[in-house]
Amino acid sequence: MEKYHLALDSGGSKVLGILYNEEFQPIRAVRTGSLRANTTPEDRIRKNIADIIGTLELPGLHIGRVSGIVDCGLLHEEIRKVCTVDETAGCGEFAAGMWAAENFGNGVLALSGTGATLFARYNGQNYGTGG
Repeated sequence: MEKYHLALDSGGSKVLGILYNEEFQPIRAVRTGSLRANTTPEDRIRKNIADIIGTLELPGLHIGRVSGIVDCGLLHEEIRKVCTVDETAGCGEFAAGMWAAENFGNGVLALSGTGATLFARYNGQNYGTGG
C-alpha cells in the first residue's frame, strides 16, 4: 500500500494542506477556513475539517507522517478516524519559534498574519505575547 505524507499550516484565517506521495511530489492541496476555537464557531471548525478530509481525499489512505503548524487536536483526531497515520509531528507557532531560538540563542521571532505574535528567548527564558 502506498504511503502518503500530509503537510498542514493552520492560521487565524485559513488552513493550507498539501498531500504528498512517497516521493514527496504534491498530489492534492486544500485551502479552507480557520480551526481556531477562540475565533471560529465549532460547527464551522467541523465543516472546515470535513473540507480538508474531503478535498484531499484522505479516507482509506496510509499516511506516514502528518506534520506542520496545527493547534487543533480535533483535526488530528478526525484524520485518524479515516486514515492510518504512522506519526504526527505537528506543533504550534510558539514551539516552532522556541526551537529556532534554541539554534540561535537569545533573540526575538515576530510572526504576522491574521494576528501578530512575538516570541523571545533571553538568558534561557522563553517569552511570548500577542495572538
